[in-house]
Formats: sequence, structure tokens, C-alpha cells
Amino acid sequence: MTTRTVLVINSGSSSIKYQLVDPDSGQSLASGLVERIGEETGTIIHRHAGEKVQLDEPVPDHGYGLSEVLRLFDEKGPALSDANIVAVGHRVVQGGRYFSGPAW
Repeated sequence: MTTRTVLVINSGSSSIKYQLVDPDSGQSLASGLVERIGEETGTIIHRHAGEKVQLDEPVPDHGYGLSEVLRLFDEKGPALSDANIVAVGHRVVQGGRYFSGPAW
């Protein structure tokens, strides 16, 4: 039987957190973080198979940050094309009638 995976993404105003998880065992197969999006210097961290890759570079926007995350999956693993992803989840916060925009 092929391992199924779920890709979970938490994209905030200046960061992206992600994890590739085996939903049957709960085991994390890979995880990472893109921080300080839009600032002069950002950080991208990708963890897989006990190894950590860290890039300290400008991350101008979320599109660039996510493209770097996808590149790291391809180059450092596990390849998402072979991950048998059965679902993708993203955190969504809804403020209802109390918040009509970002709140701190």
C-alpha cells in the first residue's frame, strides 16, 4: 500500500508554515517555515529526513516564498509529485461580524 499524505499550509501576513503529514500515523515527513516575507532579509527553513536546509535571503512576497518551498521539496525531498497527496489543508480565520480585516 502506498503511503498517503496531507499537505498542511498556514500562511500568515509575513510567514508561511507547512508540513507534509502521514494522516494514518500522524508522522511528519517534512516541514518548514518562511519568515519575514516582505522584509529586507527573510529566512526559509525546510526539514526532511533529519536534515535541515536554511536559506537567508529576501522573500519579496508569498508567491516567491511558496515557489522556494516547492523548489526545496523537489531538490531536498520528499518530491511532492511522488508523495500521494490526498488532501491539502490551510488555516483560515473568519472574524465574522466582529472583524472586517486583519486584527492584532
